Amino acid sequence: MQCARPLSILTDSGLSFVTTKEDLDRTCPSFQEALKCIRAYTRRCMSYDQRKHFKKLFHGTNLMVHELCKNGTYQEEYLTYAPCMKEVESQTKVCFTRYAEAMHDIQTKTNLEEEREEIMDTDIFTYEKRKRETADKGMRDVCCAFQEYLECSSSSTRKQCGEGAEKFSRKFLDQMSSALIRNHCHEYSPQVCGIDASPGSGSMILPSLTMILISLSHFLR
Repeated sequence: MQCARPLSILTDSGLSFVTTKEDLDRTCPSFQEALKCIRAYTRRCMSYDQRKHFKKLFHGTNLMVHELCKNGTYQEEYLTYAPCMKEVESQTKVCFTRYAEAMHDIQTKTNLEEEREEIMDTDIFTYEKRKRETADKGMRDVCCAFQEYLECSSSSTRKQCGEGAEKFSRKFLDQMSSALIRNHCHEYSPQVCGIDASPGSGSMILPSLTMILISLSHFLR
């Protein structure tokens, strides 16, 4: 969707370049225009049920833009932590690189397993069972890779910016995370994934939600 491009700043960079009130004042009109454009698109091109589902998935982004772009506590809190979070960006990019490589490996491995299952001479019941098992494992791998990324990047935030910044980033993450991710990854906590995570870990700089959504949708087919 062309008009959603300005919002990719939120999901792909975590606003790492916006560190002052002047930056927000300059950027927020683009965010608000994007939201207006998206609402018009959904009214024009989606059915009622599709709009209802999309609104649920997009609620966090809409709320975050509203809170961030109005003068108030949330905006003040963000501007307090933003300069330090920008300094952490280079460290979290290392975490993201590892995450992107893991996602690529998961996708490649899953595709190979699916191709192998398709050429095996098995009955339809066995085929569907194996296909479901492959999808379940793929879902777990995607969600655990995401959890590992969060702990890696939040560790950097804690060390350099303190617990206050980490708590704020958790709030940002909760709002920006798609409902699709929350609904399908809630079973895979850091403990389930074997990750030594601190309570409330999160990061201001998110990996591309588009990447996660595409990967999850592959296993939800």
